[in-house]
Amino acid sequence: MDETNVKNLIATYIEATKKNKIFLKYNLNILDEIHANENAHTRILLRILDYINDNGQKIFLKYFIDMLNTTLTSSISITGNELNCCDISGQFAFIDGYITTENSAIIIENKINNAIDQYHQLENYINTSKMKYEKSHIYVVYLTENGSKKPSEDSLTKNAKEWLGYESENKKGRFIEINYRDHILNFLDRCLKEIYTSDATDEEILSSALIQYKNYLEGRFGMRKNEIEYNEKMDEDILQALELKSESPLKRFDEIEKIKNEMINTLDRIKFAPRRTLAEQIIEYYKNTEYIKLFDEPIIWIDNIRTLILVFPNFEFQNDKYKLDVNISFDSFILKVKRADNKDLSNIELCNIFKTLGFNELYEKKVEDNKFESTGCDLKTELDNLFKVLKEAQYKKSQV
Repeated sequence: MDETNVKNLIATYIEATKKNKIFLKYNLNILDEIHANENAHTRILLRILDYINDNGQKIFLKYFIDMLNTTLTSSISITGNELNCCDISGQFAFIDGYITTENSAIIIENKINNAIDQYHQLENYINTSKMKYEKSHIYVVYLTENGSKKPSEDSLTKNAKEWLGYESENKKGRFIEINYRDHILNFLDRCLKEIYTSDATDEEILSSALIQYKNYLEGRFGMRKNEIEYNEKMDEDILQALELKSESPLKRFDEIEKIKNEMINTLDRIKFAPRRTLAEQIIEYYKNTEYIKLFDEPIIWIDNIRTLILVFPNFEFQNDKYKLDVNISFDSFILKVKRADNKDLSNIELCNIFKTLGFNELYEKKVEDNKFESTGCDLKTELDNLFKVLKEAQYKKSQV
């Protein structure tokens, strides 16, 4: 598909959105506006689970455990007073959600935004729980957006599987995979039904929160009623434009897959063109400056559409070797420092290095998260400033 056809298809899509927007009724959802991260979603879920009704029962927690038990061959047995006395906490030893009794622990790892699994992550969480609980009473809930993300072997290790009684995909022991689309939405429905049918008093805020959260998730999955109607109309117009409306489902699938791949390739070519141009400018600029004699030639690569990485792998300062990472985008400039062996520096060491290099005066910025950041930058000016500071550092080194 050439660029002209891509433009025509995009134009058709834009026209269809204008035509069908009447089906998108006004909708205000606070969570849509604040762009909640995984930690926020975990906090919301834990607050819901910690609800106690007028009878002193953690009824929502009971419903949650009931839901987990539908996926287990050996049920979680937490009932009665033990259930109502459960401790529910977040970020305990880096565990997203932690539900504990005197005898059992339920670990919740939230991956709604598809965060990458950390090395030995689930194994470490289980190890933390093993300090107090028998491994046969430890459960791990792997909570994803729609069920498509699976835990990596680096996180759910051989040891972790053994401790959880995980034998195969069909026999996962005490490892529980649930997701927001297929499980949490139904769980919220059950919680709302409980509020509406019980004798609960003064629960307007709680029911409002549940409704908002359910509406947010429905919007995330394209399941809001008005959005379903809008999507149906959009599908009809796009199929008409692609002349696929009367074709069989299989024919539609094959043709749309072909068009999708062609569009992705074309758009990627257009999208990354500015990055390639910027990389060429930096290489050319670097080679034409006086600073080239001071440093090894940097490694340059495109990390993503917005970020270009410029790495000086062997910069010497005060008899130590460091690696400088310069992250450049269209509107910001970030300098990161690590030891040449990739070990992180302490904040005190970083502050000392940046202060000695002169970045405090140059950028008038604070050292945060192992980096200096300048926004709204001009590329040439920022590179000039960077090289001047590095040159001065090399000069100071030669005077020692």
